Amino acid sequence: MKTLTVKPPRMWRLSLVSRRLLLVLLVAATWSPAAGCLGSRGEAFWLLLPLWVLAGVFILRAIPAPRAQHQRPLAKWSVRGVVILIPIGYCFAMAHFMGAAVTWQEILIAIWFFAASLEILLLS
Repeated sequence: MKTLTVKPPRMWRLSLVSRRLLLVLLVAATWSPAAGCLGSRGEAFWLLLPLWVLAGVFILRAIPAPRAQHQRPLAKWSVRGVVILIPIGYCFAMAHFMGAAVTWQEILIAIWFFAASLEILLLS
């Protein structure tokens, strides 16, 4: 019986250091123009952070993701649901305490910065 071997794409054959250098170049190449357009390096950093994390984890595999503690599908989907519901609940709670209304754009921004930037490492 003959076994098939599949060669990984060229990107995965690069060393971890090379992939991390590519991620650094990506950050440098996108942060400077974004800061110029927005007029603030801080805003550009936080706006692009989720994209850099996604590129580093999924595309370049430069950031090794920790192993998920819960291997059951129900547990994984429960954690994902909680990660999305926490920023929405936080937005509504802060709006309630301040006496303001929450728009759907604010909810999307909360999900973008909370769920997409740091928690993506925990969900992969």
